[in-house]
Amino acid sequence: MAGLFRFGFKKGGAPQRVTYSSRDESVDISDVDEELNEEDESAHISGTIVDESPSTSRRITSPPPAKKSKHRDSGFFQGWATKYKWLNYVQDEGMFCKVCTQHGQGRSNDNWVKTGCTQYREDKIRKHEKSSRHQVAIALEADKRQSEKGVARAFDKAISVEQEAFMASLRCMYWLLKNEIAHTTKFVPLLDLAKQLGCRYLDNLEMSGNTNYTSERTVQEMVWSLGEVIRREKLKAVQDSSVFGLVIDETTDVTTTEQLIVYAKYHEGPQTKTSFVGIVDIKSSCTADNITAKVVEFADANDLPIRGKMAGFGSDGASVMVGCRNGVATQLKRVEPMIVSTHCVAHRLALAVGQVEKDMPVIKRFNAALQTLYEFYDFSSVRAGALRLIEERMEEPSVLPKRARATRWLSHEQACSTLHRIFPSVVTSLHREAQERNDPKALGLVRMLENWKFVATLYMMVDILPQLAILSKCFQTSSIDFHMIERAVDNTVRVLESLEVAPGKHFAQLLDGSQLEQLADKGLNITFTIENVQEFRTGVYTTFIDRLIENIRSRFPDTEIIDALKIFDPSILPDSAEEAQEWNFGEEDLQTLLAHYQAGLNIEAEACREEWISLRSNLILHKPNGYVGCMQSIFRCQDLYPNMTAIAAASLVIPISGADCERGFSAMKRIKTRLRNRLSQHALNSLMFIACEGPSCEEYPLNEAAKIWSEIRNRNIVLSFPEQQAD
Repeated sequence: MAGLFRFGFKKGGAPQRVTYSSRDESVDISDVDEELNEEDESAHISGTIVDESPSTSRRITSPPPAKKSKHRDSGFFQGWATKYKWLNYVQDEGMFCKVCTQHGQGRSNDNWVKTGCTQYREDKIRKHEKSSRHQVAIALEADKRQSEKGVARAFDKAISVEQEAFMASLRCMYWLLKNEIAHTTKFVPLLDLAKQLGCRYLDNLEMSGNTNYTSERTVQEMVWSLGEVIRREKLKAVQDSSVFGLVIDETTDVTTTEQLIVYAKYHEGPQTKTSFVGIVDIKSSCTADNITAKVVEFADANDLPIRGKMAGFGSDGASVMVGCRNGVATQLKRVEPMIVSTHCVAHRLALAVGQVEKDMPVIKRFNAALQTLYEFYDFSSVRAGALRLIEERMEEPSVLPKRARATRWLSHEQACSTLHRIFPSVVTSLHREAQERNDPKALGLVRMLENWKFVATLYMMVDILPQLAILSKCFQTSSIDFHMIERAVDNTVRVLESLEVAPGKHFAQLLDGSQLEQLADKGLNITFTIENVQEFRTGVYTTFIDRLIENIRSRFPDTEIIDALKIFDPSILPDSAEEAQEWNFGEEDLQTLLAHYQAGLNIEAEACREEWISLRSNLILHKPNGYVGCMQSIFRCQDLYPNMTAIAAASLVIPISGADCERGFSAMKRIKTRLRNRLSQHALNSLMFIACEGPSCEEYPLNEAAKIWSEIRNRNIVLSFPEQQAD
């Protein structure tokens, strides 16, 4: 027997109370009687008795009640079935005990189990209830119910322990992916480290010999599930936006596979965001037709309709992207004419500066010398070590020459500023390499660096390039808008013009001769005269600045649509509504916008003109702060100005910069390395979503990822999550 019974008897021999001690705890069997009295209420109502004996099951309806008399009618009384829930009445057979029958507590001749009791008196019922066999049956029923509860608790505990272990492993996996660490080789060691640090519940992942949830297949499914949560979230936000723009760029990964990265610019509530939405394997040459086909295929697969919703397209400005005859932008405009194509402003600035190098041989030779100098020290640890020793002795910064690359927008400024800081150490190091090691390359470099034209060019660059770097950083911010571009360009041009009139600090030191003395104190034998510097200023310095200004202005022209959007710039609004009405302010630009957006956004032209008159007065009255403030004012009044709101929303998703794509490529190169060159396209997409858009480990919704993972195929582990309450 599962437990121990303790009986107490009265003097006459009838049992007084039975207490049953189960394996888990002591149970008072009177509680079981109360539970029995609470069960199956529906089986004993409205004069109906249910026969629940094992041999038969039928419903008996009692006769209608007769007139009340002083004495009870003979036969079975219905109230007994309600009072004693263990009692089961079978017509023509008698009264049975359900509990004794279930637990086999009757003798062969027991009239409560084998045959029914036909003595329909309540004292007989109470006598059986107090009998030792009935008390044993009640105790066994208590043990059974307690065991069932214990099994349920044990099962729930097992599920809870397994789920805790799996969720912890899933969090470890996300930590690896978010920090761009190789998951295939580091996942199991990370779990082992966690176990060594005391997280022994991770042992519950090993459910059987072949099921431990660390196999390659399971790991890849975890990666996909973690990335899928973020992918669905971002695509849902783009799909819910009234309009969106796409920014694309192409590159080649470590396996020489042509990859096309896609970012989307969209509205999420009152904010405009730019998010990574996918990376596509082009699988063929990067022609305009192939790229366009991939963009259309990607948009269709992710429920991003180009027609009616795509309002902007951004690229790096390559001819394959913006070609006027058959470029990608041109082909997309054939699908949706309201698309506005833009060329990344950071790329434009880089091209403007790079064009000067092609036009001026002295700048081209200077950049070639920077590249040669970088390679001289980068390819030899011995030379680099010797340079650091010299820098230490000369009390200069311990850095090596930087590389100036055309593909890095700020690299030229960094290379020039670094060389300027360690110029005496570099020249001294080159002299040592040429004399002690008879290195011909060092001899050629030292002759080039000691040429006064090289020194003058270096000091010119140190004054001018920081201004271009500031402009480039401005173009790479996420808050940049078209009106900020115009102001930033104008401000940079004014600074360059002022430097042309009054040279910067470093070049001015060459003009007054003070820099020559400082170089001589460092032991450098560089000879030049003030006349040489004046000649350089006239022939190179002024020409370089003039070419820069010319190229910058030519690279940033205003298109018709972009120029028309200036009506949303509060800084050019008239002082009063009367002046605006008198000058018809913005009406010509509004007509340009209507001609472009009317069909695509289903705008009512006449209603839009009326809205503009009211909106213009509102903007003049409240004077919003900047372009963003103007847009926020329009969105707050979108019920009053639905047509103007649609135009404003479309203008905000026009891409301005491709800096996000460049950051995405940097993430891709950190993820898909030579040691991880076998990453599949699906895995690369998941890793990119996590790296570029994933929240921190603390904020990531692990439950959603676990649900997706559990639905991929049947699992041995059981995962349960509370239902989310509706708002």
